[in-house]
Amino acid sequence: MQFRLENTGTAVYQDSPAKSSHLLDSEGQRFTGSNTTTAAGPAFPETVSLAPGGSAFGFVTFRLPNHAALAAVQFALNSGLADDVGHWSLS
Repeated sequence: MQFRLENTGTAVYQDSPAKSSHLLDSEGQRFTGSNTTTAAGPAFPETVSLAPGGSAFGFVTFRLPNHAALAAVQFALNSGLADDVGHWSLS
């Protein structure tokens, strides 16, 4: 999954995109991302640091069972611990 992160705040943003990313299957099972290298493009580093106005592109890789029917992707700041969660349906 490719993500684009943009710091729209006034302070430096530092986080771990792979830990912040999750795929959900149609049964509600949640899979956490990893920093595994992919042929699709560059993986995010373990930690991303963005100055105000800065942005970064990168891939997060997920390991899923062959039978998994993907339903949604989620992204939450603070290594996935933030209260606000971005949620995108994959249907």
